[in-house]
Amino acid sequence: MRLFLISVIFGIIGTTGMATAQALRIEHNENRGFIEVFNGSNPVLRYHIRPLPTPGDVDSLYTASGFIHPLYSPSGKILTDAYPAGHSHQHALFNAWTRTQFKNSRVDFWNAHRGEGFTEHYQFLGFMEDGPKQGFKIRRRQVSREHGPALIETWDVWIDPQTDPFIIDFIITQKLATGVALEVEEYHYGGFAVRGSARWNPDDDNQYRTPFQILSPETDDREAANHTRPRWFCIYGNLEGATAGLAVLDHHENFRFPQPIRIHPRMPYFVMTPPVLGAFTLEPGFQLVSRYRVVLFDGEPQAPQVEQWFQDFNTAQE
Repeated sequence: MRLFLISVIFGIIGTTGMATAQALRIEHNENRGFIEVFNGSNPVLRYHIRPLPTPGDVDSLYTASGFIHPLYSPSGKILTDAYPAGHSHQHALFNAWTRTQFKNSRVDFWNAHRGEGFTEHYQFLGFMEDGPKQGFKIRRRQVSREHGPALIETWDVWIDPQTDPFIIDFIITQKLATGVALEVEEYHYGGFAVRGSARWNPDDDNQYRTPFQILSPETDDREAANHTRPRWFCIYGNLEGATAGLAVLDHHENFRFPQPIRIHPRMPYFVMTPPVLGAFTLEPGFQLVSRYRVVLFDGEPQAPQVEQWFQDFNTAQE
């Protein structure tokens, strides 16, 4: 693996770095406030390094950075939503603990509107390459409004060059921002989360079109899937007249693998949720490393194919 920084270029368009390999292109545009990934001419994702302004009717407490939106299917369908109607604290693909104790205070980093905590982008660390794969490395923070940063997260985001489906690997390393431990309490959600398209959100009067669907190794029923422990999970549905969606694949080295999921019965989001199985504490000197593969696809997912994606992911890391 090679990690490198691109020299800063000043010009009319702004400050831009770029890493390329085959059809992949990764652009870090400080002035525009995000990192973008393209596969050929097709967009794959956008990571927000600056706060994305909230819509006019949404309180500024919800303002967030350090998340990915949009995620795109290979045909260009937008699979995610940010500041969604009814749940404006959720931001497409993000990571946050919900019920925690830090410096003798309860802190909720997920529900920013409660005024206890929030997550944010912290540092851009550079581009990466490993054979045909390209990536970028960033740091995020989970911050207490009363006591300051509690956790620092390093994200290694790897993009595979194949064009259909799109494959993105995440290695997320959490460590304490101070010498003070963080206790994550038992709770029914919190962790690595995906918020699906506004087209699947029944609370969005303007954009809602059809209900979303799910698929796991055990079930395709949303209520039955809640708090199960699937090794992979798909969310998908109709987008502009065609079916598209995404899968999240768990990794056997992850904490409490296979991790429980929280899936909402009406709203298009799900969360990889270790706290369902009980409280745990992040101690000084300890690092919590989590690995996930996200697969972006067109069409309806088939369980044998998704299972093969899971097997490929888990054997590739050996």
